[in-house]
Formats: sequence, structure tokens, C-alpha cells
Amino acid sequence: MSELERVLLQALHSCPGCWLSRREIADRIGRPNGKLLAYDRKLLQRLASRGLIEVQLSRRGVVQREYIYRAK
Repeated sequence: MSELERVLLQALHSCPGCWLSRREIADRIGRPNGKLLAYDRKLLQRLASRGLIEVQLSRRGVVQREYIYRAK
């Protein structure tokens, strides 16, 4: 597991049972403007495929959707 994967996982474990948006994760790991990099999103998907985190696509308003994540 890479160092960045550990940082992402630690950010999710810092709020047990909470679903976090990409913006919230970005803030917790110190990304500027609250935006994850494409590589961050790729690593989140990798963590999900390994079964370490859960991912859901949540509705935000009528049209907009967002990904939310939580640690298992």
C-alpha cells in the first residue's frame, strides 16, 4: 500500500461510520481548493476494489450526484 493510500484511508478512518464526500476527503488530506486529484480518485477506487472502503453515488439535489466514501 502506498503512502498516499494510507493517508486517504486514515482520512476516512478519522470519522468512523461517516460518509465523506470527495471535497471533505480533499480538505482532510490538505488538497488546495477542496479538490482531489485524478490520482487520488484512482486510489480511492483501488481501496474500494480491495474491500477497504465503501463507495456510493449519492444524489445532491434534483440533478447533481456525488461520490461518497467511508471506511469499513
